[in-house]
Amino acid sequence: MLNIILESIKSSVNTEDKILNYLKQYPDATIKELAQILNLTTRAIEKQISNLKKDEKLIRVGSARKGYWKVNI
Repeated sequence: MLNIILESIKSSVNTEDKILNYLKQYPDATIKELAQILNLTTRAIEKQISNLKKDEKLIRVGSARKGYWKVNI
């Protein structure tokens, strides 16, 4: 059981890193685009982005349509 929890935590960290690295290169990427590239659902990406915003690692600049992502690391 502990192994499953640890693997879940590791994959979460890896997913966050992948999102941040991708958004550094492509700051105007969409959630749908991230989901396709990382082979996750859009809801999973939304949750990860929400966590990154709470941790102040990711900031949305501008509007939802015409804005871009700013990686704050």
